[in-house]
Amino acid sequence: PLYLVWLLVCLLLAFIGLILPRKKCSLIVGEVYKVETICRIMCNKGLLSEKEYSFETTQVAPYYDQLTFQGYIFIMKPVMAFIKRYSYLDTLMMFLVRRWMRVHGYLIQGLKRPAYPYILLTYVSTSIARCVGRSLLLICPQSDPL
Repeated sequence: PLYLVWLLVCLLLAFIGLILPRKKCSLIVGEVYKVETICRIMCNKGLLSEKEYSFETTQVAPYYDQLTFQGYIFIMKPVMAFIKRYSYLDTLMMFLVRRWMRVHGYLIQGLKRPAYPYILLTYVSTSIARCVGRSLLLICPQSDPL
């Protein structure tokens, strides 16, 4: 139940961010290495190779802007805390991470086109993260919400 409340808060922030002016902030790639991400956790668990983690941090992360990254970190904090501590969701998370990487291999490097539902899921999730990031910028414009 607590996680559902968290998702509702994130949904509210996404709706607020949807009506805010669009602002694009280039990603500060150094922050990707400083902040815990799902891929970093999976790499630390030995489920994701260093090469795959490097692809995520050096090619996929810069594909998005700072607000999208901040929104992603904010939304996924409870999930990351859970997967860092427990292994119950490792198989599911690795399934999602691999699909995420496949979509970005296609978008960035022109590799084999992934299934449409995964492309759609990527666009929807990053759009929500971007809107949440805009709201976070409104709530704490001087501080770093990460």
